[in-house]
Amino acid sequence: MAWKNDGYIAIDHAEMAVASAEHVYARLHDYGEFVRARYYSWDEGLERMLASRGEPLINLGLARFGGCQEVASMLYDTARLGTGDATYDKGIRIAILANPRSLDQSFGAFWIGSNSGELRRLAVDGEYEEMSALLKNESAGKIVERVLSRKEPFHDLPPARLAILVRHCGGNPRFNRDDSNSDGPDMLAMRLRDALLDCIQYAPVDYDWLIALYALLEKIDPTNCPTAGEKLTLDVLQKWKGAYIPAYVGSEKEARGYYTEMTLVEEFRCYFAAKCGRTNVDDHGFTLRPVGGMDHDDVALRASYYRFARLTSDEIKKGYQKDGDAFVFTAMMNNSVFLKPESRKSFEEALSGGWMREYTARCNELKTQYPFFDPTPQTTYMAVEDEDQRAIDYAADLAQIKSEINNIGASVGANTILMLCGFIALTVIFFIWR
Repeated sequence: MAWKNDGYIAIDHAEMAVASAEHVYARLHDYGEFVRARYYSWDEGLERMLASRGEPLINLGLARFGGCQEVASMLYDTARLGTGDATYDKGIRIAILANPRSLDQSFGAFWIGSNSGELRRLAVDGEYEEMSALLKNESAGKIVERVLSRKEPFHDLPPARLAILVRHCGGNPRFNRDDSNSDGPDMLAMRLRDALLDCIQYAPVDYDWLIALYALLEKIDPTNCPTAGEKLTLDVLQKWKGAYIPAYVGSEKEARGYYTEMTLVEEFRCYFAAKCGRTNVDDHGFTLRPVGGMDHDDVALRASYYRFARLTSDEIKKGYQKDGDAFVFTAMMNNSVFLKPESRKSFEEALSGGWMREYTARCNELKTQYPFFDPTPQTTYMAVEDEDQRAIDYAADLAQIKSEINNIGASVGANTILMLCGFIALTVIFFIWR
């Protein structure tokens, strides 16, 4: 049931004052969605009244879905002091740290709860889940900026601890949001991009930071990644060139890439170049070009070209022949490869079946950005691969349904099972017919 603010606030208060904790918790979910969609629309009186009931489940609902920062601070402080139930207290704290309504930009930059030193405590000693909840909170953009820029209270953390926090920052939605409009630029979005490049530049060359930087870049949409410029791109690529990173501490084997046959270090170099490796052609920044070139000796600088250049059909074939999966991995981010029919056809002809899922996801993503884009494969080979993938997905769905039926079988009669099997048979026949 959606939350409705029809002017009769007293009715809402009366209902929530006498309802069971379970009912209030469910209604707070609807209330939270209402508040999230409308700035400054929380009902402080309602939240204070509910907190005064002292019901643990209601307090958890307020922590997760409430919008009043004063109530959130009270609940957080109580959980920090401890109620005698450590599991419940931790749940309250994490719910508040993850709640974008209880941690707005001005409040969240330096204060958690009512203690100005709490952010420092979290930075130094906060548990994994606490920091993950906080740094992934879309309202914690200023905090994320301070982490990446090593500003107080994150300025003197040990490198290994800071790497953990940087890794969490990658999941923050603020990286993929820019609220610039006719009234002016989104200054926080600009500072986050600058802080990202600053972080990549100062990061030491070791396993913890390789994983952290990769995770940070991986969660940022290619169109929202900053322009590193020629000097910074070359500096970062040189810093990581030839670095040896073991698969894990004590391992004699080198870490391998997530998506390609390259080492993880080389794959990261290509990934960074493909996401940030471009530079301004003029002082105005309106024209950009890749830092690298098609014939460069360094595969990472070729990756920059594969990502940012308007590749011709011949270049697509040449790039695949030369770099294989490294080419596919980086050219997959290049919109022009997909938006030009002749380029897209050449790209499909170069793909192997192992990239089908990524290719389909990329096409669906472009469909949301460009309504005119047709995600249907351009080649017969890819169309067959697409049909095979759908068949695999159908088989997985049917297997899941079969498993659910087996679970149901323990508690229902044979007649009901027969009816369900008949329904599944009709569903299979429909899929085959389609």
